[in-house]
Amino acid sequence: MTYRLVRLLKYSSCVLLLAGVARAADPESLRLIPSDSGVVIGINLEQIKPTKFGQIMFSQVESQAKAAEAMAKPGLDLLRGIREVLIVVPVTAQKGHVLILVDGTFDPAPLQALAKIGGMTEASVQGVTVFTKEQSEPMSAAVVGNSLIVAGDPASVKGALARRGGMAGGLDAAVAAKLRGVRASHHFWMLTTAPIADLAKNAPAEAFGGALQGDAVKSILQISGGLTFGPKLLISFEVLTRSEQDATSMADGLKALVGMATMGDGAKQFAPLLQSLDLRADGATMKLNLAIAEEDIMKLLPPGMQGKPAASKTE
Repeated sequence: MTYRLVRLLKYSSCVLLLAGVARAADPESLRLIPSDSGVVIGINLEQIKPTKFGQIMFSQVESQAKAAEAMAKPGLDLLRGIREVLIVVPVTAQKGHVLILVDGTFDPAPLQALAKIGGMTEASVQGVTVFTKEQSEPMSAAVVGNSLIVAGDPASVKGALARRGGMAGGLDAAVAAKLRGVRASHHFWMLTTAPIADLAKNAPAEAFGGALQGDAVKSILQISGGLTFGPKLLISFEVLTRSEQDATSMADGLKALVGMATMGDGAKQFAPLLQSLDLRADGATMKLNLAIAEEDIMKLLPPGMQGKPAASKTE
C-alpha cells in the first residue's frame, strides 16, 4: 500500500464527515487503540452506504478514488472492501501523528506490490510486513491478514502491532466500554478520551487559534456522540462538563447562538431544519439531539450532487 492509499483513507474519512462497522465492535481493532488517545473517530461505511445520502457521498469519494487507482494500478479498487475506519489522534496531538485502523476484506498481494512500486521501504514488525514512506512526515502502513489495514506515523503503527502481539498499552476497560456504546449507536461517531483543556495544549494554533481557550471549552471533560443516517439524519452528542452549572450555561449559550444564527435573511432556510433541536442539561452533562429529514438535507446540496445537472452560468 502506498502513501497515496494512506492519504486517501485519511481524507476520504474527512469528506464523509463534512458531507458525514457494520458488525459489532471489532475486538482486534479496539485492542489496537492506545491508552494515550485523545480523540477516536469511527466511520461505519457499511451502514452509511445504503442510505440515499451515503450513496451521494460515496459517489463523490469513489470518483476521486478511481482517478487515484487509474494512476497507481488500473483495476485496483481501494474502497470496495472497507467496512469500518477508526481514526485515532493522541492526546499530545503532535503534528503528523495519527493511527488509522481499517477493517474489511483485503487482498494483501496487490497492495504490497503497489507499495513497492511507490518506493516504500519494507520491514518486519511483530511478524507483519510494514511499508514506510520516508518523507518530512513519514507514514507507515501494513495489511494484517486479509481483514485489517494499520496506517499512520511509524511509531503509531509499531505501537499498534505491539499491542496486537500482546503488549499492554490499550484503552482501559471503562473507556473501551464507553467507546463500544457510542459506536453501537451511531454510523459516524467520535469520543474524546481526555479533557478538552488537555487536548487544547497541543492543538495547532494555525488550525484553531484561540477557539479552544475559552472558559466554556475548558469546562468540557468529554465529548461523545455522532450521526446516524437514514430517512432522518439523527445527530446526538453528550458533553460531560465539570458541573451542572457548566452544563446549563453551555446549553443556554448554544440556544442563544442558534437563535441568532437563524435570524438573518440568508439563514432563514436553515430554521426549519432546527425545529426538533433539543438542547438541555442533565446534571453535569449537556445533551444535544436533532433529527433532520433526509429529503430536507438533499435540497441543500448542489444540483450536481442531487443527480440534477448544474445550472448553466448563462442562466
